[in-house]
Amino acid sequence: MKWAYLVKDKMKAVAVLLLIIVLILVNNISNRKTFSKLNESIASIYKDRLMPATYIFQLTDHLYQKKFLLNEMKANDNAATAARHDSAIHSIIKTYETTYLTPAEKKQWIAFKKELEQYNTLTAGLNENNKAVNVSFENVIQHLNALSEIQASEGSHIFSIAKIDVGGTVIMSHLEVALLLILGIFALVLINANDNKLMQVQKARLN
Repeated sequence: MKWAYLVKDKMKAVAVLLLIIVLILVNNISNRKTFSKLNESIASIYKDRLMPATYIFQLTDHLYQKKFLLNEMKANDNAATAARHDSAIHSIIKTYETTYLTPAEKKQWIAFKKELEQYNTLTAGLNENNKAVNVSFENVIQHLNALSEIQASEGSHIFSIAKIDVGGTVIMSHLEVALLLILGIFALVLINANDNKLMQVQKARLN
């Protein structure tokens, strides 16, 4: 009967040990997934938010430089320089469209491109000194400002999610350490218990 109880106790101990090991493995897998999400969030902040914000700044800069040139248009050299700004703007637009666009961003981007096309049509005659052209220019800038605000909002949203993931990872790491400590303590208890039982058996045999 003693052997039956001993076997039963060992089975319970093994079950507890297996449970702790499974919990540690599950926690480890969960942490890996969280780290993967964090990497994606960091990449998204850089590629889809920080870089597009830079592109918006570059577009705004080229548009203002072109406007200045058109206002001071007195020579063909200025016209050639304005054309180079148009080429740079076209290149930046193509690069911007390779990034991820939210539904709100897509809507604003389409409106920007439509207004930019109208502005380019109005300035084709190199006449910047009329109300329609100025209004169109202001509309283009407003769309870029709206896109910039979207970038800031989306970047803040992604950062908040990443912050939550980091907090969860810290908690799970603490849990994993606690489980490992429990596992170590449980192993020591089992070793001591087995040693005591062996000593009892040896004493029983000697008697």
